[in-house]
Amino acid sequence: MMQACSEMVMPMSSSEESSMFPTYDFNYSSFQEKRLKDYGVKPRPKWITAEFGGHDIHVALKKYGSNIIFSNGLLDPWRGGSVLQNISESVVSLVTEEGKEFGIS
Repeated sequence: MMQACSEMVMPMSSSEESSMFPTYDFNYSSFQEKRLKDYGVKPRPKWITAEFGGHDIHVALKKYGSNIIFSNGLLDPWRGGSVLQNISESVVSLVTEEGKEFGIS
């Protein structure tokens, strides 16, 4: 939970017009205050990219990655952040055309 609260800020919003969820606009200031109050940590949203060069995942994985298998489905809503091609002989991607997150339809 510590890493999710301090190093992996994943802003999410929703709209009643485009989903079944009520409208919610992400607010970083509120997010930051809640993490500090609840967990005593201040988010560092740029730490991972600064430390590991995550702006280009292929470069970061070539430099730091080994023995990793990424399993991705093209119907997964998170596929935008997925690794969809092999990076090296030991960092490989298995892509399933009809694959979804948790098998959700």
